[in-house]
Amino acid sequence: MLDLSAIKGPEQFFGEVLPALVNRGLEKAGAKETIDDKTQFNVIGEGSWHSQVVDGRMVVRDEPADEPLLQITTTAEDWTALFTGPYAQLLVPTDESKADEGMMAMNKIILDEQKRSRMRMLNGDLQIVLQTGEGDYRITFTLGGKAYDHDEPTCKITVKLEDWMAIMKKQLNPQEAFFQGKIRMEGDMNLAMGFTALMM
Repeated sequence: MLDLSAIKGPEQFFGEVLPALVNRGLEKAGAKETIDDKTQFNVIGEGSWHSQVVDGRMVVRDEPADEPLLQITTTAEDWTALFTGPYAQLLVPTDESKADEGMMAMNKIILDEQKRSRMRMLNGDLQIVLQTGEGDYRITFTLGGKAYDHDEPTCKITVKLEDWMAIMKKQLNPQEAFFQGKIRMEGDMNLAMGFTALMM
C-alpha cells in the first residue's frame, strides 16, 4: 500500500505517483491510443505540470501545457492537506482494489472522446470548496483554455469532503444532494451541472 505521507511534494506526486496509478488503470482498460488533449495541474507557489496519454500511457511533463483541455488548481497548503495529509486516503485510494476502481472511473473520462468533446464546450472556473473538520480546502477546475482564476471562480460548489467523495463514487446522486442541502452552489449553474454530469 502506498504511503502518501511519505511523498515529498507535488513534483514527486505528479511525476511518479499519479502516472503509476493512472497507468495501471489504462493497462487494465487495454488503452493503446494517443490523445492530444492535455490536463494541467497547478499548485500555486510550487509549479505546473501537464499530462497526456501517449500510446496508452500517461506521460507527465514538468511544464505548463498549450491550451490544456482541463486545468486543476490548488494552493500548496491545500494540496499538502488533501494529498499527503489525513484526507489523502479519501482522494487518492492506495488500497489496490479501491485505487483500480477510482482510476478506471477517471480513465473512462480520459478515453471517452464524447465526454472530452462535451468538456470542450464548457468554459470557466468551477471551484469545489471541500469542507472538513480541519477547515475548508479549494480545488479549481478550469475549462475552455483560459488562464485559471482561483480567487474569483465562475462557479463555486461548497460540499463536505465525504459527500463529494460519495458523489464521485456514485453513492450519492448530486441532484438529491443539492435538494437535501448537502451542496451549495454560487454563480454559473450551467457550468456546475455540465461539469458534474461528465463525472457521472
